Amino acid sequence: MKTHTDPVEVIFTDDDQDDLDFFREALLQVERTTHLNTFRDCEGLMKYLNRKKSPPSPDILFLDINMPKMDGLTCLHKIREDQKYRKLPIIMFTTSLRPLDVEQSYRWGANLYIKKPSGQGELVITLKRLFSKQWFDRLINHEKQHITYPVQGYGSSTTSYNPILSEDF
Repeated sequence: MKTHTDPVEVIFTDDDQDDLDFFREALLQVERTTHLNTFRDCEGLMKYLNRKKSPPSPDILFLDINMPKMDGLTCLHKIREDQKYRKLPIIMFTTSLRPLDVEQSYRWGANLYIKKPSGQGELVITLKRLFSKQWFDRLINHEKQHITYPVQGYGSSTTSYNPILSEDF
């Protein structure tokens, strides 16, 4: 079990180089030791996750939805099909607020859905909050349950979502 002081293996996948750079810079301002791997597309990410020689063991994955070739939702679904990554915390980190994207993300196993902040300062605050002890324990150490939980504006009370919601964040 990881502790709050252990280094965190982070993967960030986004086709936008500016977003990759902003994320890298913001992560440096978080008071956590992290190791960051970045990918510009889901194909590269999937090759990395499925490599046979010394397979990776990431602690958390940030995944954009709107990417060429393979979109983030398809990538999320493929990752969740692999038994070794079923418990990997995956955060959809995207500009999309389409209700269908939100619903599909949670249905296919996303732990959290976050709209990309509009500025660097907001991104730093978001990451500091995410890597705080409270959120770290909930995400990394899997202290969560799947329950029926309505997400305001995104579904009915019969839709099953993870209780770690962007509205809570």
